[in-house]
Amino acid sequence: MEPLSERERRSDTGERITLHDVVDGCWSQFVGPMRRLHDDVFPDHRFAGEQIERDARRASTRRGIAVHQWMLCVDGDPAGYSLMDSNLVRRTAPIHFLAVDSDVRHLTIEGTRLGTWFLHDALRRLDADVGPDNLGALAETPDYKLKPFLTTGWEALPIDYAEPVHGWEWPDKGLEMRPLVLLWLPPRHASRRLTPHEVVSPAVATFALDMYRLDHDHALVRDTIDPVDLAMVPADRWD
Repeated sequence: MEPLSERERRSDTGERITLHDVVDGCWSQFVGPMRRLHDDVFPDHRFAGEQIERDARRASTRRGIAVHQWMLCVDGDPAGYSLMDSNLVRRTAPIHFLAVDSDVRHLTIEGTRLGTWFLHDALRRLDADVGPDNLGALAETPDYKLKPFLTTGWEALPIDYAEPVHGWEWPDKGLEMRPLVLLWLPPRHASRRLTPHEVVSPAVATFALDMYRLDHDHALVRDTIDPVDLAMVPADRWD
């Protein structure tokens, strides 16, 4: 397995590409750049900035979760980041945020654009954390941003989905929901081809139960999550 804290590749034009996992107190010099990147790209989700700092200090492995905060560097300079988890209970990888600077998006690794390579790294990490028989990566996006995802391997799951406007802070700020598309990136090495319908229940549980901690009587939970997923002891990245 590749080392958890750093990996290195060369782009097709020779640039040094490194990934640093900013957790467990490692690579703390990247906390500031990561938070600035996040605030610039996702100004409506600034609440996650403080969580970046907390997770940088904490152990990656929690109760049923392996938290990853990847800093992407090009020739040593911060050029992108992703916040993702490997959910060991659901066998999924929710990707919460991912961005690559426009100045380096043209770079390729073995013919693959840097942003797509970085995205598919989530599946490599999920394989390492959970094993090859996992359910793939997940993400949420507004409908108007859907098209670019569909060009990089994502599939829209066939459900009416929504997230709390205030994310995981909804218990303090109120539960207001906004519609989103729930996306699925199929696993690389599954023993058989999964269908989107098979993934809906664990995918919704990954976010609604384990991430947002919605109540079991909430309509999203009640209408889309199967009893077997409801009965599992939820993973808890906040533990």
